[in-house]
Amino acid sequence: MQEPSEHAGPPDTEHFVHHVTQVGETRDVHTREAVYNAHGQKLIEAGQRVDRRLFDRLTAHKLLRPLDASIDVAAPVDREALRATAERLAEEDPLTRALLAVTSRPREAVAMPASLALDPLLAGKLSILQERMPDAFDHAVQVAVGASALGMELRPPDTAFARDLATAGLFHDIGYLHIDPAIFTSHAPLSAEQERQLRSHPVIAWLTLKRFPACHPGASHAVLQHHERLDGSGYPRGHAGDALEPAGRCLAVMELATALCGRQDPDAFAAVLKGHADQLDSAALRVMLQAVDHCPVYPDDGATTPQADIDWSALRAAIDCVEAGQALRERADPYWDALLGRHLDPLTRLLDRAGLSGLPLDLIRESVAGDPSLQVEIEALQNDTRYRLRLLARQLHDPDAALPDAVREWLPKLQDAAG
Repeated sequence: MQEPSEHAGPPDTEHFVHHVTQVGETRDVHTREAVYNAHGQKLIEAGQRVDRRLFDRLTAHKLLRPLDASIDVAAPVDREALRATAERLAEEDPLTRALLAVTSRPREAVAMPASLALDPLLAGKLSILQERMPDAFDHAVQVAVGASALGMELRPPDTAFARDLATAGLFHDIGYLHIDPAIFTSHAPLSAEQERQLRSHPVIAWLTLKRFPACHPGASHAVLQHHERLDGSGYPRGHAGDALEPAGRCLAVMELATALCGRQDPDAFAAVLKGHADQLDSAALRVMLQAVDHCPVYPDDGATTPQADIDWSALRAAIDCVEAGQALRERADPYWDALLGRHLDPLTRLLDRAGLSGLPLDLIRESVAGDPSLQVEIEALQNDTRYRLRLLARQLHDPDAALPDAVREWLPKLQDAAG
């Protein structure tokens, strides 16, 4: 019987086992050691091929050691693959190209992912991501390059900081392999369980990296914090301010920017980033906004600004909802005052800065009627506001939660405004 490893790894969900066994259908994936269940019973011999035939056996038991520690993936992602992907993205991806243009060490940033000495386990896991979720793999390399560029700009002498950011960038979404893939293809609102799974992916990435001294705590803490926000509104732990480490703050800016780029007109992209100013590291955000301002993330091919689709009644509902929520805080106890403030204060500041609160919307509508760029910015801010309200609505929509009467009465307004 084998003893458990000193450091627990990520959970072996059926989704991860599915990815592993599917990859085993097209390339050589085999066990590097015998696989045991939690009771010490041997399930699979060392050296056995891992493919779909083993799916039921692997998912029917809790394993003694994480599956990723017990398998080898043939011809895993290597330095040449990382170099080629990073160079391709530096040429083809608008945001990467823009960021490299305004930072001082672009060649070093592009070379950074390929310079990392990856443990075979991590290289194998990255190979599974590349094969099963190629867009997520490209995104990982993009974030690794961009976060390295930011790190070298903010801490020029600190090469270790940039290397931690490159490692964190490569693995910040590796937890996607362990959660329901339907989350990424469905256009319907996420269920409570899907939301829980999605919010677990930074923890899974942290559990993956913390087993390796070269990745812990520098890179591992950064991946754990890449969805945290300075005002405490992020996840998975809701940490704020000085509790967030510099690498986590830097990675958060790069990850958010890559998530937004491609969905927004350049003006709207910058507006949304500025709307997160209270949540993101100011130095890293300043560099990112410089990239957007001086090197637009869309090519100037003469195309007209896309037509904005502003739902003015929905925007009015969102503003009213925020104002009503702020008003009820005056009657709330300290816990609910803090919880609502964590979500509503950034929204109030966002709407104030955009000039969307305090003025009649009809007047605002008339003032932007002849300016397509301003219309696109308002549409982006409207969408961002509704997204943030949706996150709050999901947090409050718990049948077991003991909501105060005032919050319970306000909840339908919140759900309506969130859409």
